[in-house]
Amino acid sequence: MFPNPNFEESKEGLDNNSLVSLKQEELHSQVRNEKTQLIFNTKRNEHAIEQPKESLGIFSFYLYIDLLQENPLTICYGVSNFQKIRLSEGLYCDKTEYIEMLEKENATSLLFLRPRRFGKSLFLDTLNCFHNELLKNDYEDLFRDLNINNVVKEGKIQPNSYMVLKLSFSDLDVSSNYDVFRMSLADIINDEISTIKALYEGFPRIENVKINIENPISSFRSLCNYAKMMNKKLYILIDEYDTALNQLIIQENPETSEFMQRLRDQKEFSL
Repeated sequence: MFPNPNFEESKEGLDNNSLVSLKQEELHSQVRNEKTQLIFNTKRNEHAIEQPKESLGIFSFYLYIDLLQENPLTICYGVSNFQKIRLSEGLYCDKTEYIEMLEKENATSLLFLRPRRFGKSLFLDTLNCFHNELLKNDYEDLFRDLNINNVVKEGKIQPNSYMVLKLSFSDLDVSSNYDVFRMSLADIINDEISTIKALYEGFPRIENVKINIENPISSFRSLCNYAKMMNKKLYILIDEYDTALNQLIIQENPETSEFMQRLRDQKEFSL
């Protein structure tokens, strides 16, 4: 629908090109007159969209993009690296208000169930950047113009106050048998803990974190014990937790069924 009630009358006698121009002008006018504004900040390192309380619709959204031709931004399709988007000429839709919502949940564990390409990986990386104490010096560049910064200024939440362990199971190997799967899982966990240990090099007692190649749970316990000893809080993010298992489920053969049964019965990875 067009906001101009006289549109049908005004289009009479116009050729096709003129009609297209008139429709575009009417649509632009509609977007500009919406009660809820989208705010585009085109300065470097300050690219954000303040989401409206009521959606303007995908067409209105792209009309706003069209209005930014003088200061074009890059739509980073498929990019899940929060720092890369924020520190480049990337367009970012501000979802940081959900960080405060998660904090209010006061839960020890949360599970995000959303479809593919819904932004789960990007949001997990946003959480990593916000909570990771090693990224404290980057906070202003990443968050100063986003919704969550208002909450931080009010003292309701403290950023960069956790040791963060970020795992991704996207490369978990379920292509052959259970033993290969177990080794693959152990490698992923141990590699990430080793990365944390390297990043914390020079910190007091970091050498107390021991990597057990055969038993990743032992490595994880060692990391937890270090965090407790140093009075640090540990924030654990797990991405692509179901990707490999979904691949396994759709395989229909006796070996797969045996594999799945071993997973159900297995307790070696339990804490």
